[in-house]
Order: sequence, then structure tokens, then C-alpha cells
Amino acid sequence: MSAPVADPEAREFLRNADPVLARLIDARPDFRPRAWLDELPPRDAFGTLIFQVAGQQLSVSATRTIVFVPQSHHTFTRYQFLSRRPRKQVGRPALPAG
Repeated sequence: MSAPVADPEAREFLRNADPVLARLIDARPDFRPRAWLDELPPRDAFGTLIFQVAGQQLSVSATRTIVFVPQSHHTFTRYQFLSRRPRKQVGRPALPAG
């Protein structure tokens, strides 16, 4: 699926708001703000959830590396992943209860 071209109404609003933006918008009439999504590998609902959670704190590039590169190197399923016991945390004390 290909990302759509930027909304014409939004483009016109931004063109009128700022002459610098107007020049940039006029230079790229085919601008697709979500084109980077087309570069991502296909994901199921679980992969989308992990991508969104990781992406809240990291750049798209870092999130891609963390979420999608390990997929190609591990054979466990999401159910196996979720059923794993967490390792003991090292270096940070636990927060007090309550």
C-alpha cells in the first residue's frame, strides 16, 4: 500500500501561513508525509504494537533496528516471547511499593 499525497487543504493552509513553507511545498507537489511507512516490513497487530511502543521514545531508524532486525534472527513466536520470564534487573534499584 502506498502512502497518500499530503492533504491539499492542509498544504494550502501551510502555503498561506509562511512564504518559506510555500516555496518548499511548491517544490514538492508529490510530497507524501507518511512515505516512510512504505519502507517498513509487513507487520501483524503484535508487530505494530511493539513498533508503536518503541517508537514513542526512539527515532524511526532506531525503532526499525530494534523491532525488525531481531525478527529475522530469532525463531520464537510472539507467544513464546511473551511467556518468557523477565531477567533480574541489574544496576537500578527497584522502586518502593506503594
